[in-house]
Amino acid sequence: MLRSMTGYGRAESLGDDCSVTAEIRSVNGRFFKVHSKLPPQLSRFEQDIEKLLKQSFSRGTIDLAMRFQRPSNPAGYTFNGEAARAYWRQLDKLKKEFGIEAPVTFELLATLPGVLESEAESPADAERLWPHVQAAVVGAANQLTHMREKEGIELKNDLAEHMGSITSVLDQIKERVPLALEEYKTRLRDRVRQLLNGTDVTVSDQDLAREIVLYIERSNISEELARLASHIKQFETTMSSPGPVGRQLEFIGQEMHREANTMGSKVNDAALSNFVTEIKTAIDKIREQVLNIE
Repeated sequence: MLRSMTGYGRAESLGDDCSVTAEIRSVNGRFFKVHSKLPPQLSRFEQDIEKLLKQSFSRGTIDLAMRFQRPSNPAGYTFNGEAARAYWRQLDKLKKEFGIEAPVTFELLATLPGVLESEAESPADAERLWPHVQAAVVGAANQLTHMREKEGIELKNDLAEHMGSITSVLDQIKERVPLALEEYKTRLRDRVRQLLNGTDVTVSDQDLAREIVLYIERSNISEELARLASHIKQFETTMSSPGPVGRQLEFIGQEMHREANTMGSKVNDAALSNFVTEIKTAIDKIREQVLNIE
């Protein structure tokens, strides 16, 4: 199923004494990248969370924000009185030694390492918290996946419409090519007659035929038409393939663009040039849309 790379998901997991919330936003990205914003209590799970997300997504930039709360301690920190007293004794000693009059405040003590400790730092706490972290991340990822799939359906419909337009124009080109050749023959004969009018110079039918053959060789776009039609079928098949197909579609889009450019350089007919311009416009839209696909 086609999936876009943009979307949003949110989920929460509630425990007996804690709640864990995960919010995920994703945007287009050539590769898979995760930007995590985790509270101190959950920072140890960063690599495990990224592994979880890799199971659901292969491309795109993922922004993950998580919150951790405990009803008994909403701030998520505990005060280590023993560490605070040890710091105070050392600071008080230094004050007396250097004759410093400034008081040792609680605000100062609170900034020192180990005085305010984040919860869930023991292995036992981590083992107890991980199921809630996992549930929140997986739940948010599932919501994000659903949104990406929904947008993928819209992208697929839009791309199919562009493909249909190109196919229609290719049919018109095939109808126009023999007519353009006949018109060129007529223009060539008329021009030669005008240029030689009133002179004794003559041009044989063989000379005209040689010039027409050169024109056909220079403007022959049958191979480009066949390859472009083949690319369209390949594109449509790839869109219906399982798994991430964004990079494959990007490559096929590049090949389609190359064939259209080659056709544009070969044709020497106003109507055909207009048709090729329509095709190139549709391909540009396709290539732009493909950049949104995982």
